[in-house]
Amino acid sequence: EKLSPYFRQEELEKRVTLLRDIEDTLLRQIHIIPLYRNKQEVSTHEKVQNIMINSQGWIDFYNIWFKS
Repeated sequence: EKLSPYFRQEELEKRVTLLRDIEDTLLRQIHIIPLYRNKQEVSTHEKVQNIMINSQGWIDFYNIWFKS
């Protein structure tokens, strides 16, 4: 019930800002540890294909191949 006004916000940017405020409050006052991951991206040469990053942040070299 307390969060329903946040989800009623129609503008995505305002809703995201409100949810980030909630997250910041939880992190500061309740000392939670979030269990989510950040998106990681890799920039490579266009011929390098199928690059995947594992949970430790390393590239999985087994599946990489090079486009000819």
